[in-house]
Amino acid sequence: MFRSLIVFVLFSICISTAQAADTPFDKLLKASKVLAVNSSDSESLEVLKGNLDLFKETSVKSSIVQVIGLSILNSDKSKFKAFQSDVKAKYPWMDFSFVDKNAGDYNSALTKSVNYLALNASSAFEDQSGVSVSKLLVKPRMDATEEFGSAEKVEVAKLDDPKTEEPITEVKKDDIDVKMKEAGKTKAGDIDEESIFYKVYHAAVDAQKGDGNGIRELVKLTFEEKPEELTSAVVKAMTLGMLSANSKSTNPYIIKVNSVYLDNAFLNFLDEEPFTLDCRLCLGKGQRESKCKKCFDGTCRNCKGAGEIRYKGLGGEMVQKACPTCKGEKKCGTCNGDRIEKKDCYSCGARGSKFNTAAFKPQFNESLQYVIDLTPKLAEEANVYIGVGINKLAIARIDKIRQVQKDKEAAEKARMLAEREKELARLEEERKKPKVKEVKQNGQTVIITEFETTEGESNENLNYAVFEFENYLKAQQKRTKSSIYEKIYGKYEGGKSMLFIEISDAFQQNGAEYKEQVLDGFYRFWKLRSGANGAGGNVDVKMLYQGKVVAGTKDGTVFVD
Repeated sequence: MFRSLIVFVLFSICISTAQAADTPFDKLLKASKVLAVNSSDSESLEVLKGNLDLFKETSVKSSIVQVIGLSILNSDKSKFKAFQSDVKAKYPWMDFSFVDKNAGDYNSALTKSVNYLALNASSAFEDQSGVSVSKLLVKPRMDATEEFGSAEKVEVAKLDDPKTEEPITEVKKDDIDVKMKEAGKTKAGDIDEESIFYKVYHAAVDAQKGDGNGIRELVKLTFEEKPEELTSAVVKAMTLGMLSANSKSTNPYIIKVNSVYLDNAFLNFLDEEPFTLDCRLCLGKGQRESKCKKCFDGTCRNCKGAGEIRYKGLGGEMVQKACPTCKGEKKCGTCNGDRIEKKDCYSCGARGSKFNTAAFKPQFNESLQYVIDLTPKLAEEANVYIGVGINKLAIARIDKIRQVQKDKEAAEKARMLAEREKELARLEEERKKPKVKEVKQNGQTVIITEFETTEGESNENLNYAVFEFENYLKAQQKRTKSSIYEKIYGKYEGGKSMLFIEISDAFQQNGAEYKEQVLDGFYRFWKLRSGANGAGGNVDVKMLYQGKVVAGTKDGTVFVD
């Protein structure tokens, strides 16, 4: 109502007079022009401060703050901190980066800021009048441009939602939670600056403006205690930010996330569109097929499909034995008799998919905005006041994303349950499968059938735990785009559930510190999976390279040779 009254008064004055000398708009521009010449003019400073609430557009508010701030820095720097503190208390989203950017010459920067203010304020005035510009007796934009000599438009952080002119992050009393009102927590002095919500929110706002300190702070805050929903949002934003910048810190960050937050789904988004796409070369299969070059018809070329070879021995007698090339299988070892040779796809590293790098940057910006939207909502739910109101449009976006996430999680749980049941059934069938082999009895070859039996401790309980751990390793390789292992298996040794990992050449090249960090995560995840599958929590891990143990854990303590 108050804003409508202001607009009506402003418009009435414009219509009734050919010169806008008495309007608040005219006073704002004249006061800013005085400050460009005399930065210490207190009357002009008060005029600008009084106009901060008159315009709801963030571009105008930012321009006014910039003119006031630069004027104070030009005239009396000791008053700047108090001014900045007052503005931040009322407008937490306000950007003060102009201070550092113009540290060398505040005077020139002030002149430009006055020009920007003239254009932004005149545009806002035209919009607020609600009347076609051509029908206004006073032409604010034209007059401002002629008077101040500027046609440039200020670049400000885009904190506005495209569907509303009100900043998403601006405090709005009507949207502050009822609990906050009842508790009386609506003043600057009630802001909990030590809460994780306050820290995450302001770090995200800084990061959105391109401030490197904000990004580094968010990386650090990833591993501090907070609601899982907020951790997930921060992990997504930081991972996409690092990937879009091709940062060397990406792999260590991903490894640490998996190490600190065991059995989580924070990074599963990387396996979905639009971040991951099927490899065009192998069509998502991970392998490329071609005609086998080692055979003609699928049979072993050494024995020509006979399965055995004959040759003269040292004494001249004929010797007959199984073909050493195909081991008596009669089939080509390269194509397994299919006449089609399969090779790992070099384009995707046999993964079947590749990262869609074009999606990282736009999705990073979107996920960062989600952190900014979500944090005040979670703070409200935790009954913590961080000085930021809740915007209704932001809440609508949050609720929509939350529902999509719930649907994904439900589908993923159903898929994992079906996969688990299928794998357990396969393992049970494998355990019951008889072994057929040839044995010598009384000089004759006899084919016998043996059923595997187990007594005492066995490796049976480790089968599914190893299967789950291998899926975890495959996901790690896919996300870090690096090779970690060649083979893994589990065994009982001395009453412990031991996991053996035969590491790749690429992983062996990493330094001891990196291996220790990775091993700590592997140990804790193996302990979790072993216990969940009934194999107990007394576990250890060994890494082997070329048959030798090069790293591992002993009673949970990591060692690297």
